Amino acid sequence: MDKRKIVLYGGPCGGKSTSLDDVLNVYLNQSKKAYPMQEMASKLLQLGYLCEYQMDRIDFQKLLFILQFIKEYHQELNNDYIICDRGLLDGRAYISEDEFQSVLKGNGVKKEDILSTYDCALYFRSIAYEYPETFKSKRPYDKLEDALKRDKESKSIWHDVTLPTDYDNYMSFIEKQTMLINMLKNKEFIKDGIILADYYDYDTIKAMYNNMDDLFENNNIPHDVAKRTRSLI
Repeated sequence: MDKRKIVLYGGPCGGKSTSLDDVLNVYLNQSKKAYPMQEMASKLLQLGYLCEYQMDRIDFQKLLFILQFIKEYHQELNNDYIICDRGLLDGRAYISEDEFQSVLKGNGVKKEDILSTYDCALYFRSIAYEYPETFKSKRPYDKLEDALKRDKESKSIWHDVTLPTDYDNYMSFIEKQTMLINMLKNKEFIKDGIILADYYDYDTIKAMYNNMDDLFENNNIPHDVAKRTRSLI
């Protein structure tokens, strides 16, 4: 069976995480080997990164990329369908292009290769556009202007593989979600079934593990936190 990988993206408070299981169910009827990739950044924040453990901003994106890459790499080999709550290129919305290129170069990978492993993307528009006050109450730690900027940048990042939809957040969340899922059901996917392992071997993965250990050491991450971080893969 051909491999399929779908990414859900968009600015904060768009409904990606809430919709993950519903999108997954589209494929559970076709295969028992369908896997939901929950948002890795949220898991790192729950461990205390950027709060209790003041990791450098770029190093945080490097660590996030490594964890996401290794997990996607293994899950692609073991599953027919992968549904990702954000993907490997989403970090670009949080740092500059030069900074993101340094993340890619430091891990020996290319943006074009990575993008080709995603069969399609579903855009979840942030409520920051239509309901700024509601957004502020839900995300008091996020600036409204930053949320809008990241939403727009994520659209640019995933533009080439995004399924076309036309909606705003004045429609109900259920209507929005139904539209996106129906679009997914009606889409004829590219049949190449390209995965990360088509480009990169285990030497790449081993190098990433070494890079991750360097990030832990350079940012004085406690041993027990580093161990829990590795367990996210």
